[in-house]
Amino acid sequence: MENIETTQPTQQAKSIITVNENQGLVAKDNSELLRMIQVMMKGQAFPKSLDTEAKVIAAWQVAASLKIPPAVAIQNLAIVNGSICMWGQLPKALAEATGELEEFKLVVIDEKQDPICLENKNLNAPVWGAVCVIKRKGRDRNEYAFTVEDMKRANLDKKQGPWKDYTKIMLMRRAMGTAIKFEFPDAVMGVPIAEYDFHQAPDIKEVGPTQSKAEMLKKAFAV
Repeated sequence: MENIETTQPTQQAKSIITVNENQGLVAKDNSELLRMIQVMMKGQAFPKSLDTEAKVIAAWQVAASLKIPPAVAIQNLAIVNGSICMWGQLPKALAEATGELEEFKLVVIDEKQDPICLENKNLNAPVWGAVCVIKRKGRDRNEYAFTVEDMKRANLDKKQGPWKDYTKIMLMRRAMGTAIKFEFPDAVMGVPIAEYDFHQAPDIKEVGPTQSKAEMLKKAFAV
């Protein structure tokens, strides 16, 4: 992978990319991998921060180290502050992939520390914080929380963006990120979690493509 050059594809690079038994694309060599990446980039299949071949290849390497299909993992990877990091549900997916996640519960709570839910008839209650309950096989059950007060101490409430506009989601992701970081460090392989390490949510900040699907497909395969 380190020998890949981000140049225009040669005639050899335009060879047919194979499909495996699970209908996944498989590149036979570095040239075909580059060709596949270029096709996906033209179809806007990657997060917006991965806007060059070099960035995609770097993220692809990180995705491969996580031991799940890179084309899948890369959808939840982004470059934040110069670092490749994961976001959203990927941290939990990696924990589940170990087969050792015995218990997982993620809730938002009110000032009485009751879960905000229909059963408690408090759906309109102001959010006080979020709690992630987690248990890994062979370990104690633990709880990790991140509250509105924690958010204020970090001055996150004063910044424009997801913490101000989607406070509940960010509190939940921060609590989950903390839990996965502490309980499954081997699963995330030291890759930063955007909501934990950088207080950001790449998916919330990004705006989807304005092109129609037909236009995107036409552009993708015109290589």
